[in-house]
Amino acid sequence: MLRLSVRTVMLKTDRLERAAADSFMGATDLADFLVMKGVPFRAAHEIVARAVRAALQENKQLNEIDLAAFSPFFSQLPADYLAPENIVARKNHVSQ
Repeated sequence: MLRLSVRTVMLKTDRLERAAADSFMGATDLADFLVMKGVPFRAAHEIVARAVRAALQENKQLNEIDLAAFSPFFSQLPADYLAPENIVARKNHVSQ
């Protein structure tokens, strides 16, 4: 059954690309970034939650708001930090 399903699957790449372009997918990456800078996880989570709420209220993506307004550490983020390919790359861990 699985073999038949895989053989006949049709991917809707336009939908996949739209979903991947959602910068909210990188919210946990932002919290992880703050933790790596020494911010306690609970505080990092709250900082990112405030940024997410602000973006939603402004009807914007996370990469469209000034994240440095929520933490000065965010001024150190590369401009493409929330690009879909970078979010995926940070999660792509291969264990050997």
